[in-house]
Amino acid sequence: MRGGIRLFAMAGAVLLNACGDRAAEWDSTPQLLYMGRLRDAVVLVDTTLHRGLIMKAGAEQRLDFTAVRLGKRIVSTTTSADRERAFVLSQGDEVRLRANDEGPALSVLEAGHAEQVKRYELPDALTSLALDPAGRYAIVYAGDATGGRFIKNPNELIIVDLAAAPSDVNPTRRNLPSNIGGSPKRLTFTPPLHLPAGDRRLLVVETDRDVMLLDLEHPDRPEVSLPVKDPRTDSRALSPAGITVDPGQSGSEGRHPALAIRTNADDNVIIYTLGPSNKEPPENDFIATPNAAVVGGVPSDIAFVNTNQGPRLAVLVPSSTPTGFLINVDDNHTLTAKFTAGYQVMSPVAGFASDGGGVGDQIMLWSTDGRTSSIAFWDLNKVPPVGNLDALKSIETLNLNGSVASVMSIPERNLKIVETSTRALYVLDPEQHLTNALSTTGNVTLRYSREGDRAWAFEPSQKGLAQIALAGAHIVSVDVDRPVADVVEIERSDGGRALLALHTVGTPSPSEGASSLPGTSIGVTVFDALAPDAAESRRYAAVMLERLAP
Repeated sequence: MRGGIRLFAMAGAVLLNACGDRAAEWDSTPQLLYMGRLRDAVVLVDTTLHRGLIMKAGAEQRLDFTAVRLGKRIVSTTTSADRERAFVLSQGDEVRLRANDEGPALSVLEAGHAEQVKRYELPDALTSLALDPAGRYAIVYAGDATGGRFIKNPNELIIVDLAAAPSDVNPTRRNLPSNIGGSPKRLTFTPPLHLPAGDRRLLVVETDRDVMLLDLEHPDRPEVSLPVKDPRTDSRALSPAGITVDPGQSGSEGRHPALAIRTNADDNVIIYTLGPSNKEPPENDFIATPNAAVVGGVPSDIAFVNTNQGPRLAVLVPSSTPTGFLINVDDNHTLTAKFTAGYQVMSPVAGFASDGGGVGDQIMLWSTDGRTSSIAFWDLNKVPPVGNLDALKSIETLNLNGSVASVMSIPERNLKIVETSTRALYVLDPEQHLTNALSTTGNVTLRYSREGDRAWAFEPSQKGLAQIALAGAHIVSVDVDRPVADVVEIERSDGGRALLALHTVGTPSPSEGASSLPGTSIGVTVFDALAPDAAESRRYAAVMLERLAP
């Protein structure tokens, strides 16, 4: 363990400041910390001091600290899936009476130069954030949160173009007046769709009553409303429960893009085909044509999949007799497969390809309702042109030690991490149908390297820490003498990798996937992530005292 000299130096600095005048920051206590996980830095966001402490790692497990100012009344911190950006959403001063009082903002910290914060001023204090997987847009909206001003427009979207600098025209506001009064609840960015006037992506907005399409590349074009029922004849309170998208095929003879919608209480799946509208700008170049497919029960999941017969819409209906459906969108021809378990969720192993070439995919099936102690693989490369599917021949079942509690995808390695109710962990290779089972004695949390080749296991508020090589599930125990609240692996400045184990005092650790670290004091133990050795580690105490004003 290294770092003793550094701890004495910090203690001396604290004593010197205590003897004379000092800034008010030294008397404040962090109430809630959010954590941004960039690929090369950890950002600890102090909501009391409205600042971010950036920690970067170098050789010999040394940390460099930089402090940056952030917005007031921070409501959330989110990191993009590729860990290239961290986003801090703030509401500003609650009452703004002076010209220099702060308004709401989205602050963006980017890997490589996190200390150069981009601040996008927002016109309203909304509390939900949707991130574009391609990294082009961030959208701020009201969602279901109750924070913000006492009156707000729930249909307003604030669109931030992350490829452009903050300006008077970036971000922009967009109001989406739903035809039947719905407000946005979930936002999804589609992959590039083969639309009549050229390939581009759309924003899918699921409200509590319908679905809307928005062309972000052509903001002058109107939104397209996709009803989930006929309001003139259907009085049920239906709301969208999930969508799936088929990008279609390129060329004038190619298959049109399609979007399928399942609802919370209907046994229909609504399929909208996006064909040419033959209209000139600023009208949309596509028109959405609906079609309803009856599946005999409320679907729990839907997905476009590849089969040897071509693309199909797969639907899971777990109630009554558990059934899977494969629907040909062109003519509604449907094949069914009876399952032995009520699987609720599915995931194509290879991912849906709009030009599948007639090769069927493998579909992984599971359920988290606590009643199913297995996962299954549905082989779609043996689908007959007519008739029903033979589940005995097309489905392979893997029994587990306990019911499925969670499934985590590792897309970089195409692996799944399955956790069961009995605290067993399975590292699953869906392509090979191979599993490696690991047993645990507590509620283990896993964090993953950016490359997806290893995981770090720890039990919150306990001293256990281990490295798991996901290819083969080899385990290396790491000695640590302080309870671990969370861990993050980041790139080092010398090209290596560092593991930062965070320790909090007097407060519990965040749950799996959480970005907050509540605590009044935070320490960090730094390991070499490629060769973790406690003897070569370095400890930093009370890191939130770093870079405070003297």
